[in-house]
This record gives sequence, structure tokens and C-alpha cells, in this order.
Amino acid sequence: MLLNYFTKKIDKKKKVTLNIENTNEIDKNGLNAIEHLINLASSKKKNSYIVGGGCKEIYDHFQLN
Repeated sequence: MLLNYFTKKIDKKKKVTLNIENTNEIDKNGLNAIEHLINLASSKKKNSYIVGGGCKEIYDHFQLN
């Protein structure tokens, strides 16, 4: 459901910004969902950003991938 919501929003926006400032933890499914959205945005020629000083695992995941 969450992916469907953001998938529709990507078409209407110029860029995708995910603020993780208040995110304390994330599981593998959450990381996969974020990765899917970033890949989708990229395929539609949209810039994507992850901002905020929240969950370090998110940054670690995308630096490794």
C-alpha cells in the first residue's frame, strides 16, 4: 500500500526526497521499499535524495549498493 502511494506520487513530482530524521530503525522490507522507489525515480529521470540524521542503516545500505 505504501509503495503504491509513492509510486503514484513520483509521476507528479520533479524530485523525490525522503527525510529519515525521526527514523530509529528499519527492517529489510523497508530498505527494499526505499530502494525500489529510488530505482523507480531514477528510471523516470527524477532525482532522489535521502536527508536527515536518522537511521544509519539506511545510509549504510545505499553506500554499499
